[in-house]
Amino acid sequence: MTRVSVVALVLFVSACIYVPPVWNIGAEIDELDFIEPGVTTKDQVLAELGDPDRSYDEGGESGLIYSGHKSAGGIIIGYGGFEIAPDDWSVIIRFDENNVVSQVATSDGEVLGSRSRYATLEAKAEAGDPEAQYELSSKVSGRALAYRWLCLAAHQSHPRAQHKIGRFYQQGDPPAEEDLVQAYLWYKLAERNGFQKEAVTYLRSNGAWKYQQFNNHGEWVRAFMTPSQTSEAERILAEWEPNPVECDRIDAPPRN
Repeated sequence: MTRVSVVALVLFVSACIYVPPVWNIGAEIDELDFIEPGVTTKDQVLAELGDPDRSYDEGGESGLIYSGHKSAGGIIIGYGGFEIAPDDWSVIIRFDENNVVSQVATSDGEVLGSRSRYATLEAKAEAGDPEAQYELSSKVSGRALAYRWLCLAAHQSHPRAQHKIGRFYQQGDPPAEEDLVQAYLWYKLAERNGFQKEAVTYLRSNGAWKYQQFNNHGEWVRAFMTPSQTSEAERILAEWEPNPVECDRIDAPPRN
């Protein structure tokens, strides 16, 4: 067999071998959380999501349309991998005359975020609604402001907010400083109000590292505390009372 024949055979065999495409399923809707209506610009959206499948510009309003679909795992906005007809389900990001996001919606009418909804959420949070305060904490810019809204919700016994405050102290995330006593306090308050998460870690015992599982984060933190810290934490927990005024003292996180 000549060299030319060998090359031809290799090319023929290669063409017959099916190589499945690499599916890029796109971005889940959670990845759109960077969009804050009234703040995020069109350039920022394009930088994060790339070119849209379609766009429009009419009457002072413009929009970017990203085709996609809904699945058991959530909402997917599309990049390659599978053909999506223009009339299929899509995410529509609308902009005002200044190219700032005014609304994020879907082609089947669901509003995922809008300037008016954000304003309503902020108004509810300012009025003292703990659920609104908790939700708003994930939408504002800056850890200090996020901490403030979480703190206000936590002082109204919102268990998830209390758990997140515990994480601030455990990890030493600004504006909180690392404080295991405070971390333990907030984790236990969250547990008292019905929210807890299991935790796993390795602890050194008798010269060896051993895998250990805890029923909740409070017990996990307690494993790293000294007896005096544990005693102080239990005292604070027993005497604790809500004091939301402390939440505005960002430079001095609450301690009873």
